[in-house]
Amino acid sequence: MLATLGSLFAAAFFFVLYKTTKGRSKMPWIIPVILLFLATTSLAVSPPAIWLMGKVADLLGSFGLSAAGTAALTIVVLLVVLVLDLRDKKPDGAAKFALIAIPLLAIIASGPVGDAVRNVNDGVARMGTNVISTVTGE
Repeated sequence: MLATLGSLFAAAFFFVLYKTTKGRSKMPWIIPVILLFLATTSLAVSPPAIWLMGKVADLLGSFGLSAAGTAALTIVVLLVVLVLDLRDKKPDGAAKFALIAIPLLAIIASGPVGDAVRNVNDGVARMGTNVISTVTGE
């Protein structure tokens, strides 16, 4: 639950930052990338995202594909796309799609790729929980 709140908080923070800086021209290029990463990794550990990715795994399985292997391979391809797209310091549609899809695909991925991305997702989710609990004093 706190992870879902963390993703909503990161999205709201980005919206406020975008509106107060009068657009992206005054905002450093890395800020939207980091906020999108924080929002999607927090969202990836929430129950609705886990349910949705379970349905995606069922759909891939109905076509006879290994959902875990397909997701792991897709993560590797998206990581390459992300790195190549961020070289020009302008996150385009491919980088944004990769930042959204990689944490979600890690839910159903297997092997070392899936484990590594899930560890990052869990670490970011715990970071948000720790910050919220420190601020609220609980």
